[in-house]
Amino acid sequence: MEMPALGLTPALANGLAARLRALGLNREFIARHVERGANLESALVARREAQFSDRPAMLALRLLFCGEILPRGEMAAALGADLAAQALQEGLVRAGAPVPFHLRTAGGLYLLSDYLGAGSAVDAVMGAGETTAVLWQAARPSRPLRSALDLGCGAGTLALLLAAHAGRVIGCDINPRAIEFSRFNAALNGIANVEFRCGDGYAPVSGERFDLIVSQPPYYPRHSGAALTFLHGGERGDEIARRVVEGVAGQLAAGGRALIFSSWLEDDGPPRLPGHDMLALTTDRRELHHAGQTLLAIEPGHGWSATRMPAPQCWGEVTSSDLDRLLAAERWLRNPSSLGGGLRLPAAARVTEEAGVRLVELPLFGLIPVDDAIWEAVLKPGSAPAHHVAEAVRRGLLEHEAQ
Repeated sequence: MEMPALGLTPALANGLAARLRALGLNREFIARHVERGANLESALVARREAQFSDRPAMLALRLLFCGEILPRGEMAAALGADLAAQALQEGLVRAGAPVPFHLRTAGGLYLLSDYLGAGSAVDAVMGAGETTAVLWQAARPSRPLRSALDLGCGAGTLALLLAAHAGRVIGCDINPRAIEFSRFNAALNGIANVEFRCGDGYAPVSGERFDLIVSQPPYYPRHSGAALTFLHGGERGDEIARRVVEGVAGQLAAGGRALIFSSWLEDDGPPRLPGHDMLALTTDRRELHHAGQTLLAIEPGHGWSATRMPAPQCWGEVTSSDLDRLLAAERWLRNPSSLGGGLRLPAAARVTEEAGVRLVELPLFGLIPVDDAIWEAVLKPGSAPAHHVAEAVRRGLLEHEAQ
């Protein structure tokens, strides 16, 4: 089963955005008046004070974010008479039925998508979820970019977030419905420097190069039946993700970075990419098909591959600056003379002792017990045995300090 075309116009997006902002329906307001956090499968539930309030903001919250069925008069009070009539005509809201779309906020943006879960249509479109937040935390640029690509953009979440950090952003998806959602969301948020193109993989951007590529390809295996575009990555689950990795070399600009959030089968992991350095940050958090979530950072380099495992409680806290440090440490391990500067204990590290055992608490890796030999390498990396220094770097106890 496929879902019908959206048919939502930019004019409706503009009117809706103005109304939501005029009513003060931001992230804080919504969180204060609903019972549980957002997910991609169900509507929010309004708290008691919202359920019994006739304030327009509360009515709009119940209608659009909580999926409640409101009489036409309350719809008009929530949206204003003209906007309510337009929303009914275009199918954003429905008389006698809940709103058919998932509306949430993320990073100050309003984002419309489909509800996901059991019974989703083949071409249902994914909005911002927990794993999207993990990828965005790591991708958020620390400097302005010339160009960025969101490959498999879904409802456009990452592309629209990147718009504030890049001169030009392109979002691509194989699903035409995703492109419709993305363009509506761009209009909803008044973003003009993002272009959305429909096509398979990198085909819509063939011959173009980007400073940053982000992708969250579907990675669940399809054992039987029709594949859901947003969910299934092939019979194994990682076929699409492998294509994304293998295509990076032809699309990444010199000095650029690709970040891919996926999961890989334990027997072979992600593919190697000649001429590119690859750092996989993984966790013991398992998906339903028992594969571990992985954040893969790829940059032009010498073709090495390395894996680090952040502490479970730190998963989702990796930033672009953390990736800079981890990549620099891995490059030092392979060629210490290639980088200027020395090594140091990370600035945010905290050292304690318990029962005679020295413990170093690191921002991403938690508590690490340290014996005397490794601690000596941490204190005096310039004079300690090289293999002890290398072990301290591998464990995150030393990081490269550029000149």
